[in-house]
Amino acid sequence: VLGRYPTFRPFDCSEVYKSGQTVSGIYSIYPAGDFPVWVYCEMISDGKNEDKGGWT
Repeated sequence: VLGRYPTFRPFDCSEVYKSGQTVSGIYSIYPAGDFPVWVYCEMISDGKNEDKGGWT
C-alpha cells in the first residue's frame, strides 16, 4: 500500500541525527526491521569536537 510506511527508517538515534533532526526529543527508530520503537534521542553535544549527538 503506497504511503503506508515511512521511507526513512532510522536504525538508531545517530541515524536520526545524521538525517538533519538535531533537536532532542522523541523519535521512532527501527532497530528490528518493520516495527518502530519510540525512544528519546539526546541530540545535545557534551562539548567535545568529535561529539555529534544522536544518543538514545
